Amino acid sequence: MRESLRKSGINIIGDIPWGTHFCQFYQTKEDLMDILVPYFKAGLESNELCVWITSRPLEVEEAKEAMKKAVPDIDFYLEKGQMEIIPYIHGYIKEGVFDPDRVMNDWIEKIDQVMASGYDGLRASGDNRWLEKEGWDDFVDYEKKVDAFVDKHHVIALCPYYLDMCNPAEIIDVISNHEFALIKKKGKWEQIENSGRKRAEKEATEAAKSWKSTFDAVPDLIAIIDNEYRIVRANRAMAARLGVTQEECVGLTCHCAIHGTDKPHSFCPHRQLLKDGAEHTTEVCEDYLGGYFGVSTTLLHDSEGKLIGSVYVARDINELKQEEHRICRYNSILEGINWIFSNVMQAKTEEELGNACLSVALEITGSQFGFINEMGADGLLHDIAKSELGWEQCLMYDKTGHRCPPNDYIVHGLYSSVIKNAKSFFTNDPLSHPDSIGLPNGHPPITSFLGVPLIQDGKTVGLIAVANREKGYSCEQQEDLEAIAPAVTQALQRKKEEQEREQAERALMESDERFRSVLENSLDSAYRINLQNKRFDYMSPVIERITGFSVKDIDASGSNGLLDHIHPDDRPRVTVEIVRSLEEGFGAHEYRFKCKDGKYRWLADHFSIIKDKTGMACFRAGIVRDITGRKKAEETIRLSNIYNRSLIEASLDPLVTIGHDGKITDVNGATEQVTGYLRDELIGTDFSDYFTEPEKAHEGYQKVFTDGTVWNYPLEIQHKDGHITPVLYNASVYKNETGTVIGVFAAARDITERKKAEEKIQILANAVESSEDAIITKSLDGTITSWNKGAEKVYGYPAEEVLGKNISMLEPDDLKGQIKHFSEKIKHGERIQHYETLRLKKEGTKIKLRAATPP
Repeated sequence: MRESLRKSGINIIGDIPWGTHFCQFYQTKEDLMDILVPYFKAGLESNELCVWITSRPLEVEEAKEAMKKAVPDIDFYLEKGQMEIIPYIHGYIKEGVFDPDRVMNDWIEKIDQVMASGYDGLRASGDNRWLEKEGWDDFVDYEKKVDAFVDKHHVIALCPYYLDMCNPAEIIDVISNHEFALIKKKGKWEQIENSGRKRAEKEATEAAKSWKSTFDAVPDLIAIIDNEYRIVRANRAMAARLGVTQEECVGLTCHCAIHGTDKPHSFCPHRQLLKDGAEHTTEVCEDYLGGYFGVSTTLLHDSEGKLIGSVYVARDINELKQEEHRICRYNSILEGINWIFSNVMQAKTEEELGNACLSVALEITGSQFGFINEMGADGLLHDIAKSELGWEQCLMYDKTGHRCPPNDYIVHGLYSSVIKNAKSFFTNDPLSHPDSIGLPNGHPPITSFLGVPLIQDGKTVGLIAVANREKGYSCEQQEDLEAIAPAVTQALQRKKEEQEREQAERALMESDERFRSVLENSLDSAYRINLQNKRFDYMSPVIERITGFSVKDIDASGSNGLLDHIHPDDRPRVTVEIVRSLEEGFGAHEYRFKCKDGKYRWLADHFSIIKDKTGMACFRAGIVRDITGRKKAEETIRLSNIYNRSLIEASLDPLVTIGHDGKITDVNGATEQVTGYLRDELIGTDFSDYFTEPEKAHEGYQKVFTDGTVWNYPLEIQHKDGHITPVLYNASVYKNETGTVIGVFAAARDITERKKAEEKIQILANAVESSEDAIITKSLDGTITSWNKGAEKVYGYPAEEVLGKNISMLEPDDLKGQIKHFSEKIKHGERIQHYETLRLKKEGTKIKLRAATPP
């Protein structure tokens, strides 16, 4: 309020700011007119609404006449409503009573009307000569409230006091509630300052200057907003972002200035603060401000503790959001790849696996529908998977009139562009694309299209196509779909867990490499150091986002000061590189830098030395990049490799990798155990040398190179102590990032125990089958599950007539339930010894036999 000066019209005072509240001691009506007439004349000329509350000895009509002499067209102002001259009985008294609170509410309503009507502010004066002695204390309290009210609004108030009505104590009361007083001495008006208030104002002014400097230096957008959503003050950053001056911000409604709306949004933190009296924080995306901002509102109270508004702070978080978006994309792709490979073992059919891959493609691109096709030997594209939504919207019919989507596609149109060029592309106007051949009748409408080829061993084997993203496609969706395409190709080609894990690790590494640049693609900070004075000639402001130190902080520290912030373990290496660069003319190093928040961040510094004509080094110019994210990613990959190696070593099955020459390139601990040789002894030797049949082992791994895989290939591993271990080998080729086969990955399963078990089972089966005793097995519910030759001979039934039937068929009627009774005992852990009983033969005769029922 105090920044804008207004003409007072009173020579002895001069210009005064809004919020000025002063008084006049008078003795005659001429004294009143001497001050009030020029006072209100200046207000009318300054586009202020003027209110003059009169009392004897100067009545309303006399006041109008006095004003008319100074302002000939006063009637115009009176009719317009810019000048109000009213008696005290309308201004102060209602129904014969002076109510301070009612009068204050009237002034508050009046200032709201003033500002709404386009006036710069309110200029008022109210004579209190009507006041009786018994009402003095109430009026003094009223003056205190007026003083507080005037100080916070576009108001200037002059309070005339009839000197003969005031005793010395009352004069002190009056002066204490006003900034200064006017009194006439020896025919001249003099200004009497309120000394206590003057000192307080001086201190407040100095504090305000300091506060204003800090307020304007903050890069965040800050505004003070009142209870009516009006901006009371805005800092330099807020004004600049809104494209206006700080002065022009004052009086604007925040929702109009910041959001461009006629009323506040429901999520408005200032609105919520006014509603519940609590501080609020939220994130908004606002075009008027320029993107994403973190917004907070803090309670603002007056000296009496009344809520009068909030401090609104908006921090630019666009870079943070971009980084979050990049990380989100990175994580979504990694999650998608993991989901694809986790479905390799779970999917029962290629179609199920294809649908899992397609669901990932649709999710990461935000597409409505799509499909995955593979190239067939017939030169057509064949469906692996198609989205449900695409099928639901398809109204194509076959020759018999049944609704049916196409399953085979001729390679032409948009698909041809992807397949034949082996390159991805997207279009947001498919029908106008040069390669478009239109859509068949009943095909769902295509508003946008994105296709990515599936490539294996350098050959295009199919494509992923998605369509109808709500806002169309961009390079971002193309890159994301390209990132998962290799995983889709690998998943559709591999069937075993070992190969899937190998492919997932490689896909993860490929994704890490592809997106590391995205994570590191933050704004870099450029700088130039004067090597003579060790000061910075230039440092781009983004350094503050990276380190927390402002350009001013950096400049004050100089290059030597910044060296102290480098991690002690990195400092010697950085110093050596700086010295070396003076000879080489360039340099680069990575180091940990202690930021303003006390945390270390990894920085990469690439620089060159600028020399003068004599060869003397004058400047070092470079670029600083925050590589903390990259360092963390590298550490994650390192730990991931350690973890994956530990999984391989934890396998009980012997695992081995073989090169094209048949030499072993790597083994796990299980291979060491089964052969008796250490890993270093095995690597570089012939794979075939460790089997009882070396030629068969040689043929096995050569078959893998030829066919791509072998399954359950029987071999016998020979330990160096002569022990033989029968195994079944499963193996497949593995490739590098370019798709070139670089070796064979083989896993052996020890089948020693299985062979022993098979031999025992066979011996038992032979014994059962050759026994002349009737041997029958049944389930717990009584179903016959086996029936040997002895049973056929005893009971007369061939096996095919009884298998699957209930054993109660062999019980005579008088013994029905006996077998079930024994079964119940067996269920409870009892053992049934030999017993004699009767059973029925096929022809119906009873036979007496001795039986046993083991569990």
